[in-house]
Amino acid sequence: MSNEKILFDTDNYIGEEFYDSEFMLDDLEYVLEENVNKPRGTVVQWVLLSKRSSHYGSICNNGAQGYSDLKNDNLAQAILNIETDRVVLIDNGGVLQVNFYDHDGVHMCEVKSISKSRANHYNSVIEYESFENKLEYIKKLPSLKVKKSKK
Repeated sequence: MSNEKILFDTDNYIGEEFYDSEFMLDDLEYVLEENVNKPRGTVVQWVLLSKRSSHYGSICNNGAQGYSDLKNDNLAQAILNIETDRVVLIDNGGVLQVNFYDHDGVHMCEVKSISKSRANHYNSVIEYESFENKLEYIKKLPSLKVKKSKK
């Protein structure tokens, strides 16, 4: 836990008059711009490589790994469009981690970019592969990195 630093938390907006508004989107865009290295190439979509943690155990897919395609080039907007109770962005040892909380637990996600040059392959060939093959392909994609602090 000492290797993690919270960069953004939607819980900080609870009780504020601008909760669920464009202010949160603007703040998240700023946090990403200031703290995350831009991936190579022109990003056309994002993929979240997810690991599930649940206090209810296997009944809620505890320990399961999966992914979610975000068909949006605006990462902040894609993150905030996901139905969840809470979103937390974390610097996890130099890798951007996004946690999505619900009443059963949390999806801990690494953010992967799909560049324009990879999109056709990813959305045609990989789309029709088995779940396991697609998951292995996604694992090999580079994760978004957090900028090193200038301290």
